[in-house]
Amino acid sequence: MARGSLQVFVLGHESSQLRAIPNDHGLYPVDLRDLGLPDELSGNALAENRFFLSDRASQVGADYVGVVSASHDAKYACTGTLPLADLGHLRRHLAPHRVFAPLPVRGGYPEPGWVTSSDDRHPGMTDLVRDARLLMPYVDTMRTTLMANSFIASRAVYLDFLQEWRRVFHEFQARYGFDLPFSYRCPGCGAVSHDGSARYGRDRHPGSFYERVTALYYSRRDLDVRSLNTRELAPLQTAARDVLRVGHTWLYRSTRHAQRALSNTDPSVR
Repeated sequence: MARGSLQVFVLGHESSQLRAIPNDHGLYPVDLRDLGLPDELSGNALAENRFFLSDRASQVGADYVGVVSASHDAKYACTGTLPLADLGHLRRHLAPHRVFAPLPVRGGYPEPGWVTSSDDRHPGMTDLVRDARLLMPYVDTMRTTLMANSFIASRAVYLDFLQEWRRVFHEFQARYGFDLPFSYRCPGCGAVSHDGSARYGRDRHPGSFYERVTALYYSRRDLDVRSLNTRELAPLQTAARDVLRVGHTWLYRSTRHAQRALSNTDPSVR
């Protein structure tokens, strides 16, 4: 199991949040207001997705790369998710095709809940996700994936994700621009509207869809998406100790066997 270097981009758009990010833990604060993007892409319509369009997103030198929100700790404090300052401890669990995320979602048959339930809050979204899936034939939406644009993956997987995410973005941007054909359903009364309300409204309209493009990518058939929940990480640590213990036992017994064999054939060893 690899224990390579880890680089985590922590995305935020408030100075106070970015200043509060712990130092010296492989965490790299990214100000979403200063990505050097064209004006039409630099606003909050794409939310955190705009980071994937920036040159900064490709500037990776570590073996493993993460993307999380600056509000990671506040969002997941009550869920047992590994906090920002402890993400470095994840190194012992990293592997080339293993992906960690605070919000893994399970797949199912004939279609996972996250695809069909996309219409619960955003009527019309499910059809868009299915269209995007046609552009990504390597995905299997029956598999566990992740939500909320938060994950840690190997550099090879991450860089491939960037390339694929951008390809799908440019395809849908050419079709619809930011006026993607889905609406908003009020979680309280069930009424459907064109504009939505609060943070789930037109000001972040395309961002809601492009988070699901990320979810599609990470349902790749060859990826193993795991939770960042500390309770679920514990068995991985136990398994690693067991493998190490078995290896030490095998080495000890092999050495003893070789010594006995040598002592039976070479009088000088006796």
